[in-house]
Amino acid sequence: MILAIDIGNTNTHFTLFSNDKIIKRLVIDDDVIEQERNFNRSVASFVRYNITHIGIASVVPALIRPVFHWSIRKFNIKPLNINNKVKLPINLKVKSPVTLGADRICNAVAAFELNRKKKEPVIVVDLGTAITYDVVLRNGNFVGGAIAPGMNLLNTALYDYTAQLPLLDKKELKVPDNPIGKNTNKALQSGIVLTVIDAVNGMVARINKQLKKQCKVIVTGSYANIVTEYMDHKAELRENLVSEGIYHIVKYNYGI
Repeated sequence: MILAIDIGNTNTHFTLFSNDKIIKRLVIDDDVIEQERNFNRSVASFVRYNITHIGIASVVPALIRPVFHWSIRKFNIKPLNINNKVKLPINLKVKSPVTLGADRICNAVAAFELNRKKKEPVIVVDLGTAITYDVVLRNGNFVGGAIAPGMNLLNTALYDYTAQLPLLDKKELKVPDNPIGKNTNKALQSGIVLTVIDAVNGMVARINKQLKKQCKVIVTGSYANIVTEYMDHKAELRENLVSEGIYHIVKYNYGI
């Protein structure tokens, strides 16, 4: 069994794979990892499984060490810390691979593996704290992408940098019935959510135009379910894409 650990900017996802299938998932707040007792308690249920390999993809460097130590202490396994230096089934054709986030590498690998037979160019849209767009060509070349603020970041920025605008509850971050908000909260909801949806549609169209191709689109991330339904392009929703990428990279490195 392979345990994929995806450490994001807000949450950490633990996904257990067996024979190419997900058999267990757990999501915890990043803050919990820094509290050793609470962290051990939160992930205790994984100890009963016969885990043979562990992969970590982190965009928060400070959280790698406690997760690394937990893996060694509980399973006697040194995890594979995913970055641009590990063996990959894709080619990183960017100017500075060392600055490429582990999440983007994993998304690109997962997208390539999902389309290995069809060999379609793919755009991955990851809607988390940030929105990342990653482009993988049919030959496995990862050629770059774009990064933008996500819904929650827009929400927080408007609250932090204005005197009177409120912070929306996460459940309010959904598509409004009317783009014309009748009160401040509805106006924020419309502005934040519809701006992101229109930005995603616009960026996908721009990338397709640049490549002169209609790329396959894969959408993932915490806010993917909000956006996918309203996309102008047919898109495949994959909730665990980073974890799938970790899984494939671990298999590739250990010849599993």
